[in-house]
Amino acid sequence: MMSLKSNDELEAHAKSAAQADVASTQRDGHLPWDVAHSTELLQANAENLSDNCIKDFFNVTEPATRGAPVDRGDNPTVCQTCLHLDFTCYQSTGPPVDEWGERAIHTDMVHNLRLSARSCVMCFVLFCCVIRFFGVFNNTGRLGVADVREKAVDLILAKFRIILHRDGNPQLMVGSTSVYRGGSAAPLPHPLCLFARTDPRNDVPAPWRNLGLSRPIFNRLTLDNCVSFIRPLLEQCLTSHSHHSNPLSQLDPQRSPKRLLYVGDPKAARTAQSTRVVEARQICTSADDMLPRYMALSHCWGPNTPGNKLPLTTSSNYADRCREVPWEDLSTTFKHAVQITRCLGVEYIWMDSLCIIQDDYADWKAEAAKMQYVYSDAYLTLSTSGSLDGSGGCLFQRGHRGANTPSAQQEEEECLVYALNVRNEGEPMEIWARKRQLRDAHLDLSSPVGPSGKGGPLLDRAWCFQERMLSTRILHLHGEEMIWECAAGSACECTMDQETLKATLGHAEWNELPFYRLGYKQKVARVLASPLSSPNADPVLATTREQIFETWRKVVQTYSRMSLTKEDDRFAALAGLAQRFKDVLGCRYLAGLWDNEQELPKLLLWAQYATGRAAPSQNPDEARRVPGIPTWSWASVHYHRFSKDPASQNKKTSGWHGAHYIFVDTHHTIIDPLLKILRVSWSRSGNASTGADIDDLMRPPSDISIFVEGLCVLTTLDLSAPTVYLDLVASLNLAQPQQECHLLFMATSIDADKRESRLCLMLQRLASGQFERFGLLRVDLAEFDKLFKNGRVMEVELA
Repeated sequence: MMSLKSNDELEAHAKSAAQADVASTQRDGHLPWDVAHSTELLQANAENLSDNCIKDFFNVTEPATRGAPVDRGDNPTVCQTCLHLDFTCYQSTGPPVDEWGERAIHTDMVHNLRLSARSCVMCFVLFCCVIRFFGVFNNTGRLGVADVREKAVDLILAKFRIILHRDGNPQLMVGSTSVYRGGSAAPLPHPLCLFARTDPRNDVPAPWRNLGLSRPIFNRLTLDNCVSFIRPLLEQCLTSHSHHSNPLSQLDPQRSPKRLLYVGDPKAARTAQSTRVVEARQICTSADDMLPRYMALSHCWGPNTPGNKLPLTTSSNYADRCREVPWEDLSTTFKHAVQITRCLGVEYIWMDSLCIIQDDYADWKAEAAKMQYVYSDAYLTLSTSGSLDGSGGCLFQRGHRGANTPSAQQEEEECLVYALNVRNEGEPMEIWARKRQLRDAHLDLSSPVGPSGKGGPLLDRAWCFQERMLSTRILHLHGEEMIWECAAGSACECTMDQETLKATLGHAEWNELPFYRLGYKQKVARVLASPLSSPNADPVLATTREQIFETWRKVVQTYSRMSLTKEDDRFAALAGLAQRFKDVLGCRYLAGLWDNEQELPKLLLWAQYATGRAAPSQNPDEARRVPGIPTWSWASVHYHRFSKDPASQNKKTSGWHGAHYIFVDTHHTIIDPLLKILRVSWSRSGNASTGADIDDLMRPPSDISIFVEGLCVLTTLDLSAPTVYLDLVASLNLAQPQQECHLLFMATSIDADKRESRLCLMLQRLASGQFERFGLLRVDLAEFDKLFKNGRVMEVELA
């Protein structure tokens, strides 16, 4: 009978075995890889490893058991190296990457991964990824020794880290031991994203927990790729989403586009067939006056250069355009849009430069007034998010590193690392790894505070923001991947949003989801479908007035960061969306704000450039007031910036850093009970009960005054204090930051930690007796009591 060894005996045996390994390595440069070794032993013998020993490390036989290695039930037998990509196991073995617990991590040594790969299929897959993407791979496509010995040894000694996301595919990183010192990993240049490739329509579950389904994102977007992605989503949206199916619309001079572009026979999708401009009234069916299906294009015009050929319709060539728009006259973007339209079986598309007479202001004004309906009634909007101008096209080389990345490297950005048959499903499945990180497209479209600008230059444009918000369905041809948006949800080409898609496009209808669970665009869509102004609307879609105003503040935060070519378009580029909100709210539009007694005080609490005291520039010539806009409006501040786009280098584009409601939407805000909106002075004639006409939406009157009664005080402030949010840096004299001003107490803001602060408008009295705003002040309770010791209630006219 064999007796159990004591701990001391076990340690002595391990030490003896280690010494034997060291002696063996020193003798023949070989270590057996089918047993575990300490990191110290590997480091001590790294220089003595023979080439054959290194080669053996990177040759691992696939485990005998193929298929899913894990029972997807509640009690799987978990591999201690990869933890079978189980989020719960990861949380219990390591600290969360973020405080919300949305990501969990697990770190181990690569040589342990190699050892486990002999028996665990998931570890085998991970080890194949390490070999394929981190340098140990030869030109024959077979596992082999590294070209450089030093690199191979570094990989043997390296650590790997897996990051699991609650919503998203796992990421694999590999680095030297020093990278992970202290239990934290520095971001590496190219973490791998693992996913299972299958046909998403089959809905076959991935074999490992937290390994989601995806599809490869090919570097060159082709017409076939594009159309195959769109068709099933269009079909699903049209058949499942009764609230926004709108396949056809009735011709309405106040709503329908006056002209469309006829793209020709859909069967000739890939030919250079000419197009022509047609009058909408000429193509309606005579029986019911219905306008045929049409697509819409959202694109960036770009500068007028020889390389950027943008066809325009003018008064002088309008008759010619109605006869023919030659194929060679179309820009690359227009040609691709026409081809996509034809492939979808649609005969018409709306393009602003061709369907609006560009040198006829009356025609432009009439068509701009219908913009909210042109896009919402369109069958599908194509957004060329990844193109700077008409030469970029819709079908292009993707990846925002595209132009600077060698083609050979691009071809290796995605790789099949394992193929298996999913147990009990009978469907083939492949495990792929992707080096390219598809993050910017998702962040650009999900964030309510503006795009990153990486891979989606169109998303930085003010006109295109409105077109996106108004479109019933829109396809973003982003520089990273295609993303679909409709009022019910979103879907991406890589299927990262697949779970969101299932929750919104399938069994759980869009109108049944809580408001807080909706995406940014979907919140706007819910607001625009709100029954507040329509007694016959579906009560399930009911949205509270507070949610509508909160959504408008998010719109302001995003739109105010956008760039414009023409400063005069500041309100015109938002007029269509403002009209739709006005229809819902039933109150007057006040130069970007709303005449509502309860909500107007909150709308006045915007702060310019949320991260500090003012806009980032110290040059008074760059940051300035916009003439003709009341100072209490977020749109009254203009900020010039130099574009980072290579195509427009050294050229200024109109834009501003944006208004942020940082103390309203992120904090609990209580308006001061003494504050009252007395009245609004409105000079231009308009319907006082429902708002102004289209002129007041596109170019609000400059002399709108808001009469407020509240607690005021005249005091002296240090304008360089961190709690001062100046509208303009030009307001601050750095030599003499102390300045006398009036403060109007507006509200109490309570943050997540229950800390209270007071919010006050900073005002300057004019010779006329009116007050102009020049900033926002946030102070604690003690400082507020000092400032307002001699305060009194008075009437203030904000101009």
